[in-house]
Amino acid sequence: MKFRTVVTVVLVLALAVPMVSAQTADDVINKAVKALGGKDALKAISTMKMTGKITMVAMGMEIPMVSYQKRPNKMRMEMEMQGMEMVQATDGSVAWMIMGGAAQEIPGEQGAMMLRQADFDGPYIDYKAKGITVEFIGKENIDGEELYNVKLTFKDGYPINLYFDVASGLPRMSTATVMGMETKTVMSDYRKVGPILAAFSIEQNNPQGQMIIEIEELVFNEDIDDALFTMPEGS
Repeated sequence: MKFRTVVTVVLVLALAVPMVSAQTADDVINKAVKALGGKDALKAISTMKMTGKITMVAMGMEIPMVSYQKRPNKMRMEMEMQGMEMVQATDGSVAWMIMGGAAQEIPGEQGAMMLRQADFDGPYIDYKAKGITVEFIGKENIDGEELYNVKLTFKDGYPINLYFDVASGLPRMSTATVMGMETKTVMSDYRKVGPILAAFSIEQNNPQGQMIIEIEELVFNEDIDDALFTMPEGS
């Protein structure tokens, strides 16, 4: 009887280990949403305005920038470089830009990338409703950090890997192929703004160099006119 009891205990423990260590993409995503402030708090934000600067590290250049976002998928970024006005924007259906002249539509892969980035909540919140599939890849140690790797595939087939801090749950990094280049984006310097946490530093690295976005001010729920995101007529 003792032997059978020991065997039973061993079997129970063996079965319990996978249950304890098992992890799913939904587990990671749910923890991230909670860490950022919770779905209700995130959904209560309807607009976002960010003011800061972009540093092009290799060029030693700092570019002032202002970014606007509005639900569900409107986005606009304004920059000024060497006296030239630069705008990238989308109303959710057309991506367009101004580079010192008339506005013009952003074509092809670059335009598609901007439309994906305009998702106000990001791709992993309500991912099923957006036609996005997710896959839990596993836990990885990257630059001394323990991160969960979750692969997202958009409905057009475009893949991106998101990495979440194992301890805090916060989004820390993403990797993707952008315009044919392997690109790594690192989010850090999380700060509390109202009920949520937001990354105030975003570092992007690809073969062309390093770009750092530093947020100086982040404001939620200001009135933003839809016209700001619409491509000017006659362009």
